Amino acid sequence: MFTKPHFPLPTRVIRRPIFLLVSTVLIALTACFGLSESGEHYNAGVNLIKEKKYPEALAEFDQAVLLDDSSAAAYHNRALVKEQMGRLTEALDDYTRAIALDSDLFLAYSNRGGLYNKLGKLEEARVDFQRAIRLDSESASAHTQMGLTLMNLGQMSGALESLDRAISIDPDFSQVYLHRGIALDRLGETQSAFENYDKAINLEPELSPAYISRGLAHLVEVRYESAIADLDLAIELDPDSASPYISRGVSHEAVGNLEAALSDYGAAISVQPGVVDGYINRASVYDDLGRHDEAINDYGSALMIAPDSPTLYTN
Repeated sequence: MFTKPHFPLPTRVIRRPIFLLVSTVLIALTACFGLSESGEHYNAGVNLIKEKKYPEALAEFDQAVLLDDSSAAAYHNRALVKEQMGRLTEALDDYTRAIALDSDLFLAYSNRGGLYNKLGKLEEARVDFQRAIRLDSESASAHTQMGLTLMNLGQMSGALESLDRAISIDPDFSQVYLHRGIALDRLGETQSAFENYDKAINLEPELSPAYISRGLAHLVEVRYESAIADLDLAIELDPDSASPYISRGVSHEAVGNLEAALSDYGAAISVQPGVVDGYINRASVYDDLGRHDEAINDYGSALMIAPDSPTLYTN
């Protein structure tokens, strides 16, 4: 008699996110340009960035650079705009050009390091943050980003040292407590991690990533209702982020609310169509519910995003 093989249910995907800080401080060197035509375009670009009108700002910086290609500040701010618009390779080129024109431009190293982190070029990021810290050893942001880079490189003691240094410089910098909490969480120091998440939230009650990280920590500690409460707040603060929907979906699954889990995974996919974890987790729920055609469709969608995953083919 043929017996159908049994495969264990696939593990629901939850990831502990690392939230990279990217400085958005502008080099507002407007006075240095005087009344030149290039300076007027530069000043207009700075004002448009403040209004978050990035395409218009880009056009102004394009003109500023066209009229004066020796301005490191113009290249830097154009890079910042391109980064905001998702044109990361072009942004990297402009940051590099700004550094070539002014090798002491602190923000260019700091922001290029943040961009290297986004691109997964961690060693390049580490080198840039070292240079930024040499130029401004009292920058809490640079020490924080160095900590995150070292965390991603697996150098946890160095990461904590950098994050502790950031706190000593600016004890009211909410985001550094968030990142130190993530580092401690990864080291299994759960109680200290919670204390840091709480501190970050007390300093900045609208810091959505802190609720996401604390919610994930509650989830791992099997405190599902607390996890859902934190993730509710994270979604309220930032409804366009996929991560809290996925984590809340896992929490709803854990308490047996599969329809709510399906809704959350669908919301994650809606706000970020390329989020593979949303498809994988929703497929798993469909499988649990016996809705196999829908499960196969979602696994197929996940495979289009991650075609080299043997686990997806197995599922």
